[in-house]
Amino acid sequence: ILDLLTTSNAAASTQSDIVQGCFKSLTLLITHHKFAAASSNRKPSSEASGENKISEKFQHDGAHPLSEEQMQALLNFLHSAVIESDHHNATFGLVKAISSKRFMSAEFYDLMDIILKLSVQSQKSAIRLLSSQIFLQYLMDYPMGKQRIDRHLQQIVLNIKYEYEEGRLSAIDLLTSVIQKFPFPVLESNSQLFFLPLVLQMVNDDCKSCKEAVANCISVLIKRLSTDTVQNLFDYVKRWSQSSGIDSIPMQKAAAQLFGIFVVTRPDYIKRGSNLADLMALTVKAINKHVPFDDD
Repeated sequence: ILDLLTTSNAAASTQSDIVQGCFKSLTLLITHHKFAAASSNRKPSSEASGENKISEKFQHDGAHPLSEEQMQALLNFLHSAVIESDHHNATFGLVKAISSKRFMSAEFYDLMDIILKLSVQSQKSAIRLLSSQIFLQYLMDYPMGKQRIDRHLQQIVLNIKYEYEEGRLSAIDLLTSVIQKFPFPVLESNSQLFFLPLVLQMVNDDCKSCKEAVANCISVLIKRLSTDTVQNLFDYVKRWSQSSGIDSIPMQKAAAQLFGIFVVTRPDYIKRGSNLADLMALTVKAINKHVPFDDD
């Protein structure tokens, strides 16, 4: 099958019936029950527990039907296939099959970088959705060092500022899914990485649907965080609500919306200590500042 992909004239177009047929056959081969059984019996890789170390070497232990050289050739071919794909079912089905087997190689990680770009930049909603699903599964399941995780998270956050609305919505949805599914300690350590850019996007985005998606993402974040971390974020919002000057008005408006999000998502926190009294005092102050009253 690989010889057909790499030597046939059909390889000149990843959309040809021959190429798509090869992708379907490879998907069936990779997901065959023989290799599924081998995969379920294998011991966890030592890299899975190593936080700062990960092997870029291909893992071949009987759970994979292809050799290292064959996988390199296939993955390199997929780099262009996922970008050019019109018949995306076979192409992305193969990528999902490879990902489910937890192949680890430099070529695979490069492919995941392309998949992340497609989750935002593809003009087809189906490809954006498939790419987001594949990348989220990879992010959750694959052993990787802190540096790689940080790089991926930073890129996901940057993507919420993408120039086109559909891409931004896709990026916001992916970030929301990450926040929902990430292990609690990782989420806690990255809370400010997520929170501050989300607030700025809520302030600056001109699209109503994007603003609503960002507000929902912030709600999901606040709901999952510890009380101490929520306190730190709430302190930011209090400072924004008390800022002065014409340039501060957008952040004051954002603070008012964020107060509402805190009240709805974390009533347990709002009732704690003097938080409710502080919130009421800030709200009254904001009303007196921005709502005109007649003297009589």
